[in-house]
Amino acid sequence: MNKVILFILSIVYLTSCKKDNTDVIPEDLTKIERKITGEWLSTEGGAGGNNYQSIDSPKNFQYTFEVSSNNQSVDITLSSSVIDVQYALFDPLGQRIDLSYANRTFNKNYTLNAGKYRLVICAERKAVGKFTLILKGVKASPELINFQKLQSGTQNWGPLGGGGFINYLYTYKKTLKNHFYTFDIIEDNATIDVELESPDVDVALVLYDELGQYLGYIPRGYRYVYKIEATKKGTYTAVICTEDRGAIGNYNFRAFGKISNLQRVPSQSVTTKGAWTAGSQKDTYGYAYDSYTVEVTGNATPLDIELFSSDAFVELYLESSSGVSIDYNVQSFLENKIYTFISPDLPKGTYRIIAHSHRGGYGNYTMNVFGQFANFRKE
Repeated sequence: MNKVILFILSIVYLTSCKKDNTDVIPEDLTKIERKITGEWLSTEGGAGGNNYQSIDSPKNFQYTFEVSSNNQSVDITLSSSVIDVQYALFDPLGQRIDLSYANRTFNKNYTLNAGKYRLVICAERKAVGKFTLILKGVKASPELINFQKLQSGTQNWGPLGGGGFINYLYTYKKTLKNHFYTFDIIEDNATIDVELESPDVDVALVLYDELGQYLGYIPRGYRYVYKIEATKKGTYTAVICTEDRGAIGNYNFRAFGKISNLQRVPSQSVTTKGAWTAGSQKDTYGYAYDSYTVEVTGNATPLDIELFSSDAFVELYLESSSGVSIDYNVQSFLENKIYTFISPDLPKGTYRIIAHSHRGGYGNYTMNVFGQFANFRKE
C-alpha cells in the first residue's frame, strides 16, 4: 500500500514540475505598444526641417530604442492630425536605414538585429504641432535625446540700428554695431542649429568656431535665417547682423544642441556732436579738424566709427597712441558727407580718432563710435 501511495505522489510531483517549466513563455514584444507623443511649439521656433541637411537638427525630436534579438520584427507608426511628419531611422553604427515619406500617417515594418537604434522625428522647418509615435517589437519605450534650447528673447539693435553685413574678401568684416553672442558646445561631434528671426528687417547670421575661425554666413536677404553645423567642444560666437547698415528693428536668436551658457558680448557706443569753424585747430594745409582719444578695452576687437555732416564733406582717420595710421583710409580723398570706418581687430590700448573737414569746409558734424572701449573724450 505504501508503495502505491509513493508512486502516485511521484507522478503528481513530476507532472507539476513539467507544468511549471512549460508555463514560462517568452514575452511577444511585437504585441506590446510603446506609445509616446511630442509637440513643436512656436515659442521655440517649431520643427527643425525634413530635408537631407536638416534631419539631424536638434530642433527635431530624436529618440533611441533597443532591439533585444536578431531578426526582430519592429513596427513603426508615426502620425499627426495637424502637420505632415516623417522619420529617419539609423542603425547602431549611425548609418541611416530609411527616411519615411512626409504624411499625416505613416507605418512600416522592419526586421532588425539586436542593438541600439536612433529615430529622428521631423517636419517641415518651423512647423508647429503634435505627433504620436507607436513602436512595436522593441525592448522598452524609446528614450528622448535631450538637447538644450537657448534663446536671446526679443532684442533690439537700438536707435542707431545694426551694423549691416559687410562681406570683405570672402569673410565678414566685424563690427560691434551688430550684436555678438557666445555659447559653449559641451560635447564633441554634436550638431547645433542656430537661427535668427526678425519681424522688421532682413538679417544675416555669422558664425565663428572655437578657434575663432570664420564658418561663413547664413544666406541673407530674409527675415529668417538658420544654420545647422557639426561641431567640436568649445566656445562659439554668433554675430547677429542687419542686412543693411543702420536698419532698425527687433530680433530673436535661438541656439539648439548640446550647448550651454548663451551670453551677449558687451559693447559700448557713444554719440558726439561738433563743428568745424574758423577757430578750429588746423592741419598743415589749414583744414579744420577735431581729435578724440578712446581706450579700447576688448582684446582683438574693432572700432566702428561713423562721421556725417549736412554742411561739409568729411574725412576720418584712426591712429595709434604713437601716431601710426590704422588701416589708412583711401576714401578720405573723396567727397563724402557720410563716412564709415571699421578698423581691423585692435589690441587693448589708447587710440586717436580724427574727425576732419574735407579741404577746409566748415559746418556741424555728428560722430558715432561702437566697440569695446572706455574714456572717450575730445582732446
